[in-house]
Amino acid sequence: MNEMIKEMVKRERPDFDRLTDISGYSFPSGHTMNSTAVYGLIAYLISTRIKKGKWVVFAVSSILCLLIGLSRIYLGVHYLTDVLAGFAVGLCWLMFILTISEKVRQK
Repeated sequence: MNEMIKEMVKRERPDFDRLTDISGYSFPSGHTMNSTAVYGLIAYLISTRIKKGKWVVFAVSSILCLLIGLSRIYLGVHYLTDVLAGFAVGLCWLMFILTISEKVRQK
């Protein structure tokens, strides 16, 4: 999905000083999108198996995803809007996966 969106938008990466070399298009941030979906799913799965401290699991997951997104800006490989789009697409993908998962569990 990430590559499909990148090909549709074709936004070039920032041209200011980067701390690392990277190729390909910038929008959306794949690292941010994938970390949001994967760590969000892990947090959900853990929270369904524990009684106390669910907020801690989601807080740690959220902070980790935020730091990954910020690292992409810090490295100079993404604009803020790329990272925000990564969060949005990752959350949409996570909600889709969780919806399907709940439907399967109800059957």
